[in-house]
Amino acid sequence: MKKHGIKILSALLVLIMFSAVLVSCVREADPGGAGRVTPSTESKEAIATVDPSGSDGPAGTETAPETEQQTETKPTGDIIPPPAGTVSRPTDLSAVDAIPRDFFPDAADDGQGTWYMGKTTYDAATGEVTTVFERDPETLATLEKYGGIYLKNSDKKVVYLTFDCGYENGITPMILDVLKEKNAKGIFFVTGAYLDSSADIVKRMLDEGHLVGTHTNNHKNMALLSSEEFIDEILSNEQKLKAAIPDAPDMIYYRPPMGATSEWALAMAQAMGLTTVMWSWTQYDYDPDNQPDPYSALENAKSGLRPGCVYLLHAVSSTNAAILGDLIDFIRAQGYEIRRLDQ
Repeated sequence: MKKHGIKILSALLVLIMFSAVLVSCVREADPGGAGRVTPSTESKEAIATVDPSGSDGPAGTETAPETEQQTETKPTGDIIPPPAGTVSRPTDLSAVDAIPRDFFPDAADDGQGTWYMGKTTYDAATGEVTTVFERDPETLATLEKYGGIYLKNSDKKVVYLTFDCGYENGITPMILDVLKEKNAKGIFFVTGAYLDSSADIVKRMLDEGHLVGTHTNNHKNMALLSSEEFIDEILSNEQKLKAAIPDAPDMIYYRPPMGATSEWALAMAQAMGLTTVMWSWTQYDYDPDNQPDPYSALENAKSGLRPGCVYLLHAVSSTNAAILGDLIDFIRAQGYEIRRLDQ
């Protein structure tokens, strides 16, 4: 019995010695492995999403989700516009040609890509702006990507007065008179037909400190044109301006007719040195024979006030000429500043 116990004890000692040797070998093979815990799937996901610039992970740590997002939004190429303040024919349209011609996903269902603005309401008693609906964030992000303007300085109490001039019917001088009286500056987007008939009024716009932008030569849907047709619509209108007023600055601000635009059209404009200007408020005012009631039109314009608002007013509107002074007074009484678009 005694001998049997000694044998069992000896066997246990051998087993313990063997285990010690085995652990020693493992540690030599992986000296940093003592106390190591294999991460669970959840732990791996947590590590993968650590912000590489934060204190929770070493600098330079890559995060798979962020890398994928950066790849998805990376431009297909560089669009190189001409020098600032100039409009010219693009030398390389390869980056533009790679952009699909689709309209915005939330565009009006008319097959034309017609622009519409979001809707807000303004409480004059409290200064509160309430959003009723807005364009899709993807649409607004695409506009911003190419330097387009929908709202500008929307964190400040400023607004911009913009006027579309397709042709002259005797109203624009009245609008200019009001702007001069109120010492307010705006921008007038003119077509080729307007320059053909009323270059003297365009000169007055410039002389009185307003900006002049292009509304294209023939007022076509620019998003549906070929690249060459798009370029010709812009440059031919520019040539008309310079023929009439040689020292006029280039029309670097561009308003698409009907507001019809797309990512491709925005890229084309950028490649030519243009800034696309949409609008964040307008109303039915462009039919001289069907003008809105001045009181209702003024109340509607007041309701559209919000920080960074780009007002679109058609220069053929007798109602606009009648209410413009009161609108300017209201905007300023609410603590807002009227700026020129380049300010």
